[in-house]
Amino acid sequence: MPLKVNFWNDRVTSITFLGNQNREIPDIVNYSNVFLRDASQTPDSVETATGLKLFSTGSIARNIAPKNPPSVTTSGTEPAITIEWDDGNVSTYPESFLRKYSTSATRRSGKFYEEDEQPWTNQVIEKKKSSLVIAYDNFINDEKSLHQAFKGLNHYGVCIVKDIPTNSTKEYGKSSLESIASRIGYLKETIFGRYFDVVSKKESENLVTSNKMFHLHQDLLFYESPPAIKVLEAIKNNVTEGGENIFVDLFSAAKYVQETDPHCYSALCHTPVNFRYISKSGHQFLYTRPMIVEDLDHIDPSTNHPFIREVNYSPPNQAPFEYGITSPLKKMGQFADWENLEQYHSAKDTGDRYIFRDFHRGLKIFEKFINDEDNQFKVLLKQGEAILFNNRRLAHARTQFVDENGGGRWFRVGYMDFDIYYSRLRYLYEKYGP
Repeated sequence: MPLKVNFWNDRVTSITFLGNQNREIPDIVNYSNVFLRDASQTPDSVETATGLKLFSTGSIARNIAPKNPPSVTTSGTEPAITIEWDDGNVSTYPESFLRKYSTSATRRSGKFYEEDEQPWTNQVIEKKKSSLVIAYDNFINDEKSLHQAFKGLNHYGVCIVKDIPTNSTKEYGKSSLESIASRIGYLKETIFGRYFDVVSKKESENLVTSNKMFHLHQDLLFYESPPAIKVLEAIKNNVTEGGENIFVDLFSAAKYVQETDPHCYSALCHTPVNFRYISKSGHQFLYTRPMIVEDLDHIDPSTNHPFIREVNYSPPNQAPFEYGITSPLKKMGQFADWENLEQYHSAKDTGDRYIFRDFHRGLKIFEKFINDEDNQFKVLLKQGEAILFNNRRLAHARTQFVDENGGGRWFRVGYMDFDIYYSRLRYLYEKYGP
């Protein structure tokens, strides 16, 4: 589609998209001159080999302006605008670039793909289960199959790899878990190593290696940057009963609280929760974060609420609360109706102790949702299967199992960060489409 330059001055350059059919993009957009000059891709602005900028945004004059009238040209096969700036730089801006940076929504597009996330319950995920299962050989050797796996991870937060070779123990060198991770990027080093094994014991004081129920939680929330993707591989699973892995979509739980009690949802977004881990080797980890973290700069058009960026829920690693836990000392007579105090005071207008009460009430609503089997996805991983899931979105648990002699359940665990996950996601989506 052709472009038209409306006007320019020492602040903005105004462009019209003639014949614009995209309702998300305005017909006329006034672009900041500083933004346009800063985005220049000319050899004197960006190093050709690496794409690194060769100048600082602060070096651009505040009143930078086109030296001559901007002209409508072409860049490859598409219309473009060429501007000779008064600092001597001559830059060309293709229509696709101008459209991408025309609105906040288009600027966000292609970065994190939150709009493709699908909140789910058991009924939804069971119908999609077959599309979430990828053969190991295809995952490792076929990029289109890898793309399919990433769609599952992005849409539902989970993907299952089956038919993993049996020679995946340490004795055989590079394990299959490392091979799976290498298709995405690299494993995250944690206090437990690059990856670690969890082998059941007949009698164990450690909940992880015991046969007991391990309730819903997320991993390593005591880290400043907890891992995004967890890989759980079944090296051996010969237990005679139980041992299923349970997953639940915390985004769905958060939305349920939001619809049920908005005051409680607000409290879950604003009440700080402390997470900690103290090891026998002398480490003491501690980090504070709210349960629900929204992306306030990215609004879901279907709900008019911000997209949820992450949910943080891990009762095993919770430290004592420090917010809203005390109140001013008052005589009983100063409250007109002590028994119905909560009925007349909302968190919105009465301070942190009431926010904490709303938090507690919201947590009960949240936990009722996640502990309902209708909202859970149960998977019994067999030997030679692995599951990858979003640790910042899904909570996971393990049912009790029977392993009379011990050693019948051997799982291998590894983690990856969002940085490498999103890097691969963008590459695959740009190549094959979202």
